[in-house]
Amino acid sequence: MRLIGHLESEASGRTFGDFLFVQGVENQIEFIKGEGWGIWINEEEQIAGASRLLSVFRENPDDPKYHKEATRAETLRAERAKSEEAWRNRLRNRRHLFRPLTGYGFGPLTFVFIVYQHCSFYPLAVWNGPRADPKFVHQPVPDRR
Repeated sequence: MRLIGHLESEASGRTFGDFLFVQGVENQIEFIKGEGWGIWINEEEQIAGASRLLSVFRENPDDPKYHKEATRAETLRAERAKSEEAWRNRLRNRRHLFRPLTGYGFGPLTFVFIVYQHCSFYPLAVWNGPRADPKFVHQPVPDRR
């Protein structure tokens, strides 16, 4: 983030900041004591273009195009806020992981038990599978007729 210049009044600073926002330049304005309202540009690549726009703005700050773009900036900010809210609604976090399954009694604790059983008993089955102890092998029950 870098400072590109100062404007005397807050109104002109906000108007120019909104104009830059509509042009696709992320910016911030801040009051700096003794110098006026500073215009800060967020991206280094956009500093040269924003500096040129600032010099043109200083020549004629009352040009209607700046005020028209400033009103359009409000609409763009509202659209951006709406899209960010939609993104947040689509975002899933760990609380949402088991929420669809909690009605069936499946939650994080059940998941931990399943993983524990798998990790502790699966190796026993693999290691002892072909060499199972004969006394635990299923013996057929004699027919009692």
